[in-house]
Amino acid sequence: MKVLPSGSPVVSRLILFGVFLLAPAAAAQDAPDVVGTWELVDAENVPYDDLLVFARLTFTPDRLDAVYVFLDPDDGELSGRFEDARVQASAGQLVVRDGAEVTVLDVTRDATLLRVLDLETGIVLNLRAADPEGALDPDLVGGWSGTRFGRPFGVRFGADGRAEVREGDDRDEGTYVVAGPYVLLGDDPARYTFRRDASGQRQLVVEADGEESVLSRIP
Repeated sequence: MKVLPSGSPVVSRLILFGVFLLAPAAAAQDAPDVVGTWELVDAENVPYDDLLVFARLTFTPDRLDAVYVFLDPDDGELSGRFEDARVQASAGQLVVRDGAEVTVLDVTRDATLLRVLDLETGIVLNLRAADPEGALDPDLVGGWSGTRFGRPFGVRFGADGRAEVREGDDRDEGTYVVAGPYVLLGDDPARYTFRRDASGQRQLVVEADGEESVLSRIP
């Protein structure tokens, strides 16, 4: 499981979301079919100061891959978190294991929504079916350049989920994923939108850490 650096003030709240105790088994029944990709509609009983503004859960028959985005309403700072864990159906529930950590989820679904209840904390995620290709946005693919905090800034998004970032004289490579209206470079989320300049050329607008950067296409 990837978590934020230990010095982050939101770590304890984020870890709480993924650390649970094994609950008593429910009456024997089959867990609903959850295989697929699901995105957050709304959440209930989330006990964090930061708002859970996005979640995407992808279930395979034996694994859970998830991305969460939190927003601090006081300063607009975003934080992201990923999960990669094993899943097993048991007594009508889903048991999620990541190393020694065990999470028990009670899952129900109807024609449109998947309801995921964490039995230890009472947190509920209501999710709807989503496009599994939504982790990447073809409109982002390619190179973009502009300034950030007064320094030259550029990023090249690859169709393979890799990204190259240039800030001043520093260059870095890593992975990126799209989470609804956010793009996460590593664990660092930013809100992004597109717009047109006066000549009709597309621009990429990135908002993070209180700074709005306007980037233009580069070859």
